[in-house]
This record gives sequence, structure tokens and C-alpha cells, in this order.
Amino acid sequence: MKFFFEYLSTVLIAFSYTFLIRNHVYFGAVLGTGTLIMVLLNISTIKSELPKYNFKPFLILVISFFIASLNSIMIGRSLAVFIYLVLIIIFSFFIYISISKNQVIKERLLHYFVISIYVNLFIVTVFNLINWDLKFLDTGEIKRFKGYLNILTILVLILPFIKRTKINIIACIFLIPNLWLSNCNSAILGVLISLVALSVFYIYKNIFRFKILFYFLLFILLTLSSQILLNLPENLDKESIQTQKFIVPTFLVDAHRQYIWSFSIKKISEKPLLGYGPDTSNFIEGSQEIIGSKYTGTMPYIPSHPHNFLLEIFLDTGIIGLVVFIIFIFYYNFQIFRKSNSNGKFLLILFFFYFWGSSLVNFSFWLGWWQVSYFFITALISSINLSKNQKT
Repeated sequence: MKFFFEYLSTVLIAFSYTFLIRNHVYFGAVLGTGTLIMVLLNISTIKSELPKYNFKPFLILVISFFIASLNSIMIGRSLAVFIYLVLIIIFSFFIYISISKNQVIKERLLHYFVISIYVNLFIVTVFNLINWDLKFLDTGEIKRFKGYLNILTILVLILPFIKRTKINIIACIFLIPNLWLSNCNSAILGVLISLVALSVFYIYKNIFRFKILFYFLLFILLTLSSQILLNLPENLDKESIQTQKFIVPTFLVDAHRQYIWSFSIKKISEKPLLGYGPDTSNFIEGSQEIIGSKYTGTMPYIPSHPHNFLLEIFLDTGIIGLVVFIIFIFYYNFQIFRKSNSNGKFLLILFFFYFWGSSLVNFSFWLGWWQVSYFFITALISSINLSKNQKT
């Protein structure tokens, strides 16, 4: 009986992203069921491992986000997404322990996870090729799987780290036309940022170990970011918008995002300490006012969220929440990084910079399946990372 439930849990978890193709409800139900079964089967192992870990950064995050939720303009909504986030992190950690401490479960899960990625890519590719003519209509893209491609892209890219086979090359080749047909620029941005990060790491590790390289690139990044933020449209009244001249090129940051980010920054300045509350950005006063610009049509200032995870967390939880969140993410990733060998480090850098790079322009941080994807895949990567003492 135990074998049956172990097998069932690994299959459900592995194929959960196939159900995400249908919708996020199916995804949550399948992944949640598989996770719950696996955690219950490994509860004694989890209990014995807990004392070995430092949970202080996590507890500080919980406290800061809880306070931001109590200070929210919509307390019920904020508390709901806060609890959801806490549960996602906890159960992702439990999954990490369950997989890393059981080689049989790990191998079975990875085996079916690889198969599911191939299946998912096949489904998306067939749909996009059948509907390729939609690319040349007014929208210029096939929208059906545009959002899904953000996560499918990184799943395809981590395939070589899970299983080395020539099929992975074919998978990468098939991924390219899908990105073009769906006009999935956020995924492309994530890939470019992760490639730059991997290149810097490779140069530092194999060519010269000068920390000045990191400081130089950090300086360039901060300079570019500050110039974008400082030169966003200042006047957001409807008359000024009609004659808007953009300082930041719209091919770099599109017009609507410039309006969204400018509006968000103005609102951040009004409540900089604790923000407006988790997942409330599109309920802030004035956020649903129609811009009415020739560049954006009839879209509101914030159609759903700021389309930038840093601005969104800053807006929703204040400077305290943003700083605590950044420390939390970097602390645990650094712990994984320093215990990994070269392959493990490359894999972690690839996923970390892809996810947060694409999050600079795409989904809301509070979007359930997007949150789950980050913490679940990080848990999976951590469990398969080879330690420094293991053979690469």
C-alpha cells in the first residue's frame, strides 16, 4: 500500500504542469494532492530533519508580511494570499526533504518529470503550429499558451541537468518557434539575463577571479535601472498623456509599462514603510482609471499589477517587506549555492536569474501558480544538486 501511494504522489507531482495547460485550478489540485501524500508518507523524516535548518530569515519574512497584511487596504484579501504564500514555502521545503532523503523517490520523480516536460512541449507545439496563422492577425501573437511558456521555457532549459540525452537538443529547438509565435518576450528576457549571469560566473570561475567584474556589472545594472525609473513619464493627467514624449525608448520598456511603473512609484511614495497590503495594487485609488492614451488604448493605470515583482512587493509591503524578502531569497539560495558543485551552481544560477529576470516584466508575484513554480522548482533543484563531495 505504501508503495502505491509513493508511486501515486510522484506521478501526480511530476505531471502537475501538464494539468496547468488546462488551467491553474487543475494544476493546484494535482500538485497539492501529490505533495500532501508525499509529506504524510515522509512525516517522520521531515520531523527529524527540521532541527538542522535555520528558519530565522523565514520567520522574519512571515512577521513582516503579516504586519503588512494587517495594515492592508483589504485585510481579508491580503491575509489570504499571505497564508497561501507561507503554506507554499513550508510544503516546498517538506518536498525538498522528502526527495533529497529518498533516492528511489527522487529518481522516479525526475524520470516522470522529464517525460511530462516532453509531453507539455509537444502539446503546446502542436497547438501553436495548427494555429500559426493567428500570429499574423492584429494581435501579432498566439495568446493561448503565452503565459504557460514562461514556465515551460525554464523546464526545457533545466532538462540537461536532470537527464543528458540528445532529445534535449530537439526540445530546445522546438521551444524557439513557440516563443516567437506566442510573442513571449518575458521568457526571452529571462533567458538573456540568465545567460549573462552564467557567462559572468563562468568567466569568474575559469578565467580570472577579480571581484571588480561583479562590482562593474552591478554598477551598470544599477545605473541603467535608475535611469529608466528616473525618466518615466511624470505627468499622468489625461491631457499630458496625449502628447507624451518618452525619454525611455518604448522598444526597451513599452509605453503602458512606463505608465504603470510611474503610477506605482508615485503611490509607493505615499505609503513607503508598510505599503498598501499584499495583492492590493490594482485596488489602490486611481489604479483603475482609464489612461485613454493612443499608446495604450483604454487600459487602466494598473490593469492587474505593476508587471515588475520588485515594484509590486515594494508597493504592497513597503520598504520593510521588500528588504526582508530580498534577504530571505538570497540567504537560502546562497546556502544551496555554497553546498553545490559546478553543475549544481550552474543550474541554480540558470533558474534563479531566469525566474526573477522574467518577473521584472511579467506576472504578479502573488499569482499562485507562479509562486508555487518558484519554490517547488527551487526545492527540486536543491534536492538534485550534487554536493561538493559527490562525483559530477
